[in-house]
Amino acid sequence: LALGAGEQSPNPPLTWNTNEPVWVDQWPMSKERLQITEQLVAEQLASGHIKPSVSPWNTPIFVIPKKNGKWRLLHDLRKVNEQMQPMGALQPGMPSPSMLPEGWHLLIVDLKDCFFTVPLHAQDTQRFAFSVPAINKAAPTERYEWVVLPQGMKNSPTLCQLYVAWALQPLRDKWPDTIIYHYMDDILCCQEKPFVKEALEQLTDTLSSKGLIIAPEKIQRTAPWKYLGWSIAESKIRPQKTELTTRLSTLHDVQTLLGDVQWVRHCVGISNTDIAPLTALLRGTNPANKITLTPEQHAVLQRITQKLHLAWSSRRLLNLPISLIICNGKDSPYAVVCQWQNRSGESLSPILINATAKRKNQKDVFHILEWVFLSVQPKTSIQTRTEAVGELIRKGRSRILEISGQEPNDISIPVNMADLEWWLQNAVAIQNALLGFCGKVHSCQPQGKLWQVLQRNQWIEKSKVSREPLSDGVTVYTDAGKRLRRAACVWKEDRGPVWVPSKNVKPVLTHHDSSSEQEDRDPDSGNTVPSGNDSPQD
Repeated sequence: LALGAGEQSPNPPLTWNTNEPVWVDQWPMSKERLQITEQLVAEQLASGHIKPSVSPWNTPIFVIPKKNGKWRLLHDLRKVNEQMQPMGALQPGMPSPSMLPEGWHLLIVDLKDCFFTVPLHAQDTQRFAFSVPAINKAAPTERYEWVVLPQGMKNSPTLCQLYVAWALQPLRDKWPDTIIYHYMDDILCCQEKPFVKEALEQLTDTLSSKGLIIAPEKIQRTAPWKYLGWSIAESKIRPQKTELTTRLSTLHDVQTLLGDVQWVRHCVGISNTDIAPLTALLRGTNPANKITLTPEQHAVLQRITQKLHLAWSSRRLLNLPISLIICNGKDSPYAVVCQWQNRSGESLSPILINATAKRKNQKDVFHILEWVFLSVQPKTSIQTRTEAVGELIRKGRSRILEISGQEPNDISIPVNMADLEWWLQNAVAIQNALLGFCGKVHSCQPQGKLWQVLQRNQWIEKSKVSREPLSDGVTVYTDAGKRLRRAACVWKEDRGPVWVPSKNVKPVLTHHDSSSEQEDRDPDSGNTVPSGNDSPQD
């Protein structure tokens, strides 16, 4: 690896639990595969990725065919990984493309064989040694060790990120007005002016001075740009993968499908309600378990596929505040991270303009940057609407702070103006969620066709749950059995000595159903005492 004069790799030496050498004998190979292995090893030696070795460590290698007919050399490093202390994740998630300003120009490049261009610390190379055997032991085995990051070493991704970040730092200093996203070997540059030829040359020279090579066939300068699974246009962002495997026959198929959906749902707005019929299939631990889809689940798959084809999120409007809007969906509340703008370019966020003062010839532009959903599996058996809204406010504030570096300018809660003040003064879940927030809390909502299509919104009423027991109410004790999946409740009539059981003991899914049993008995007044640590629903 050719670094500049006096430069050294920033990668630190690895930390090991023991210095005891690991030796795992090389597996026998067929004559054909041995010839392929010798050819691939010769290529790695000529490229400077390995060097001859007499290390006391040894772990086996093997080759596998690739789809294009070529072969890949792999190294079984499981025993070496067991001795190694893991490094913490440097990027727990990927950068959000919605923070790229609308209309700005992009330049995207991929690094060629990134792991093989990042050097290992010199004191660690001997631990990554391997042998190339000879048939019938006709000659001594040839032994080599990696001097670059080997594929299969558990800390290779972290060391790769450290190295590429170090290589990019001079460019970040020279281009202060350019947004640079770096994730593993994918680099995105975004700026207001078009990228000229000299800019690409400067990027190439900066990286090559550190031994990093840009793959010429993967340079992207025009829309639509492909980056980390997203297709990015001038103003819109869509997932690249819009086709889902709808032929599900095993638990593994369902797990794979929901994993793909989970990755894109915050961009295209696939809600908990959308995927609820499919999550019901996630029962069992054997991936090979057979499953059968109901007509309802087939319909759900079609709706999700349609959303993937038609929905999108937006790139942000520069210098326009970001808002958080809580939506009270029929089955579950959700939130959108968004921006409002009218035709003249003014913000329609309630903190900057009065909605009643808008001119009739101005139309709202409502930009959704991301969607925020509650956890598919709630942390408690019962979560009230108030608690759900509080959780969405916390998640929305945290997400906006994470991607933009700022709190939302305003938060919209779906309550009427008469109840908003009561909520802010009495709803503990809302008070906790808004701790430290300095922006405006309101109940205004945007206008426009997109919002009307998405809205399905209902006002949340003031809670009917009293913070103190009702002195003249009947105290009802509820319980639900997990094993038998039954709910029941008992109470005393007119404070008498005899307990009265519920007349209907019914199947349940959660403790909420046992509380509902009491509501069916007397929906207007009463003190509900649920079993365990569950709280009654408002």
